[in-house]
Amino acid sequence: MKRGDWLWALIFTAASLSLAWPGGSDQLMALAGAHRYGVGFLAFALLGPLGDTLAGRLSGQDYPRLAALLTSALMWGLLGLAAALLFWVINGGVVMAQTVGWLPGGGFVFSGHPLKKMLTSFFFTEPFFSSLLVNLIWPEFMAALRLGESCVNLRLAGGRWPGLARSLEAVDWAAFLRVEVATRTLVRVPLLTAVFMLPQDLWLALAAWLGAALTGLSALATRPGKIA
Repeated sequence: MKRGDWLWALIFTAASLSLAWPGGSDQLMALAGAHRYGVGFLAFALLGPLGDTLAGRLSGQDYPRLAALLTSALMWGLLGLAAALLFWVINGGVVMAQTVGWLPGGGFVFSGHPLKKMLTSFFFTEPFFSSLLVNLIWPEFMAALRLGESCVNLRLAGGRWPGLARSLEAVDWAAFLRVEVATRTLVRVPLLTAVFMLPQDLWLALAAWLGAALTGLSALATRPGKIA
């Protein structure tokens, strides 16, 4: 393992402990309550590139150049700003739709089969529909991110800014769609449903943490490689 691998593990462990430790999560919620956009930017700018570098290392690649890493952090941070608005807009829209009967769930159901009570209760349906809608929209953001990273990487490698066509060709869209479809439907929707059941001020940090972890796990499942 390289020195960068140990640094990666240290940063990811510190971020994980800050979420799992009650005192750390309380401070994070207080910070997010006062500076939602700032926390969204920093959480995604830190953890997004961590997931990408882990995926690269698991595929046998080296760490990216500093310029590429900083650019990736900036683009991920911009996605964090979008998430800071998107999560609450979608969640609020789901609540309004349930209130007027456009979506199932509008209060707890106290009779019937226990499974029916869970699946029709507001406690479950609000997070589920919020997660489902976010995961239907988020792949478009990820596609824009991959296109931007492709453009920057080609610029760093060739010394000139590539055109849109060349940047599009450099992205493995088949692999992108394969991973997105599989992880969104089977993994990310259930996990983000659980995130939406937790306090709102933890949503962004937990979503960023899950994104980093799942990006690495997806790379491990699809293209396992030895880390050198």
